[in-house]
Amino acid sequence: MSVILALWRLNRVSVRRKGIVYEYVAYARSESKPNTLYHSVIRVAVSPSLRTSLLSFTCECDAFVYGLLCKHVRALYNKAIKDIRSRLKYDFPIPEGDVA
Repeated sequence: MSVILALWRLNRVSVRRKGIVYEYVAYARSESKPNTLYHSVIRVAVSPSLRTSLLSFTCECDAFVYGLLCKHVRALYNKAIKDIRSRLKYDFPIPEGDVA
């Protein structure tokens, strides 16, 4: 079963010398504990060459307590990448094909 994000949003954008950092927050429904929401926060960096990387993440679930990348963070990361791609295409046109 897939993770259901009850609420997610872009929280903050920071422009840095080496790219842009996007911070997203979300509340994800627990599949094993009824009526439980986990608060997750991720920071995604986008370099000038448009490469993305997960800078940091937190989640209130048990997996995070053990230092694992949980499914809640993965679901939020996937949403964030789609959102960032749509923002970059709108704000900064990405050329088609090979770029020198």
